Amino acid sequence: IDWERRVSQEIFSMFFPGSFVGCLLWPLQGFLWPFLEGFLHLRFKQVNNLNARIAERRLEALPVGLAWDYQGSLTCPVLGFLLLFPASSMVQDMLLCLAGWSAFFYCLQHFNHLRMAKIAYCTSNRLDTAVLCSWGVVLGEIAAAAAYWGF
Repeated sequence: IDWERRVSQEIFSMFFPGSFVGCLLWPLQGFLWPFLEGFLHLRFKQVNNLNARIAERRLEALPVGLAWDYQGSLTCPVLGFLLLFPASSMVQDMLLCLAGWSAFFYCLQHFNHLRMAKIAYCTSNRLDTAVLCSWGVVLGEIAAAAAYWGF
């Protein structure tokens, strides 16, 4: 049981800061930095043949990146629910952190998709199908933990 406790503490220490760092850096790196770069280039006229088209392209927002957002919303629950298997006292802390992360991620994606990104068209259902199958892994992990502790 001591080994399981150490492993669960390592998973928790990896999960807690790691799940928030990427979510916090992406808006800065993906939205704020390109906007500031384009704005400063236009403000100080570092473009030789500046016209309306070039200015508009420099200040254009990035498209919505659904594939990357789905990746983040699947990786954290899979890692979080790994703590359901070892005998650990960290399960309650992990589930609280996962609930906090879910609320944070929902608000962040709501802001990113509705305020910071431009429209991106998805013409296929392949991404949705892959995400639905991937959520089966998350739900299967919870069911496997219940079976693991039940027998």
